[in-house]
Amino acid sequence: MSDRGAQEVDIHVGKKLKQIRLLSNMSQADLAKTSNISFQQIQKYEKGVNRISVGRLYEFSKLFNVSIEYFVESFEASKKAKSNDDSSVVSRLSDRETAKLVNSYWQIGNKKMRKTILDTIVKMSQVKE
Repeated sequence: MSDRGAQEVDIHVGKKLKQIRLLSNMSQADLAKTSNISFQQIQKYEKGVNRISVGRLYEFSKLFNVSIEYFVESFEASKKAKSNDDSSVVSRLSDRETAKLVNSYWQIGNKKMRKTILDTIVKMSQVKE
């Protein structure tokens, strides 16, 4: 594996860590404290600057109640995507605004109301200006 390939997967894994952290409504500081590592280390992991060891990835998977595969799934698909801009699915799912929307959505206890909101958002996204 080339260094370039390793860097791409490290960035992808870091984005997935940020995604699950935001969806769990957890700050970087909270994750650092829970994991007994520095806040700066979490930042480096999420940016893909530092590679996350398998042992640490396993700890994160248990903490967030996801499979260890969660962190690498969709990597090949994202690699095949022609653009690396912020419109990629992983980037959008790692966005604070998206996490806030998802968390708020699931706080709505009424299933029928959630469905109505989802349908409205889908329809709005299809409107051409």
